[in-house]
Amino acid sequence: MFARVITAQAGTEGFDGAVRLAEQQLPGARQMPGFKGYYLLTDAETGKVVIISLCPVSGRRAFRRRDLRH
Repeated sequence: MFARVITAQAGTEGFDGAVRLAEQQLPGARQMPGFKGYYLLTDAETGKVVIISLCPVSGRRAFRRRDLRH
C-alpha cells in the first residue's frame, strides 16, 4: 500500500476554504487507477489540514503521473 500525505496550515480564517478545496478534489481522486481511500483530517482550532490518499503499490505510478498534470 502506498500513502500520500499532504499537510497544510490554513489558519483559522482560511480553514473552510481549504476543506472545500480538498472535498472538491475527492471525485477526481476516486477516478484514479487503484484508488483505495481518502482521508481528510482537520483541526478547526489551529486550522491544520492533513489529507491522506491511499493506493496499492502498483497504482503508485498513476498517482505521480496525475500529480504532475495538476
